[in-house]
Amino acid sequence: MPRFDVTQWCDFVRGVVDRETEQAMIAELEAGRAGTESAALLRRVADVARADAEQPVPEHAVRMAKALASVRRPSERPSLFERLPFAVVFDSLRQPVAAGTRDLQPAHRQLSIRAAGFVLDVRLEQEPAAQGTAMVGQVVEQKGAQAAALAEVPVLVLAGGDVVGRALTNRFGEFQADGLPAERLELCVLVRDDALIRVPLSERA
Repeated sequence: MPRFDVTQWCDFVRGVVDRETEQAMIAELEAGRAGTESAALLRRVADVARADAEQPVPEHAVRMAKALASVRRPSERPSLFERLPFAVVFDSLRQPVAAGTRDLQPAHRQLSIRAAGFVLDVRLEQEPAAQGTAMVGQVVEQKGAQAAALAEVPVLVLAGGDVVGRALTNRFGEFQADGLPAERLELCVLVRDDALIRVPLSERA
């Protein structure tokens, strides 16, 4: 019967057992008793884990994780992110149709949103029923007369509070999400490490 279980061998290869237990386990290994193969396997696992931990985590992955955490937090827990106030400065659904004309693209919707110096341009397109809704857009920061595209910004699309689409902006600040539901959509953009813009996109918003 093995003297030490797998949990103890895990602690052994991680170097967190007490001195007396460590000496007893070393004696087991030197004697070639049960546990030798387990210890060797766990050592390899520990080596791989340590090597993996030394690899730098891409900044965009960290920011995406923060964005997901911001929308999945329990409602009673305060957010760590400032929610920037926004204004919808253009919405094609609100534009009057000139007399004697008709909307040639009723399935498309264009929005322009401003928030604290950031500009979001969003286009929603109704795809064939099986494909759902497509969203394309761009995020820029307005600096005086200049507009700077924001690259590797996490963009989340929610429906009823659930994440149904995610993307990172490219170097031009552009993003795209496909196969989205048609109703109860929200757009969440982590424009800074400590601030986000969250915009409901339903027609009633």
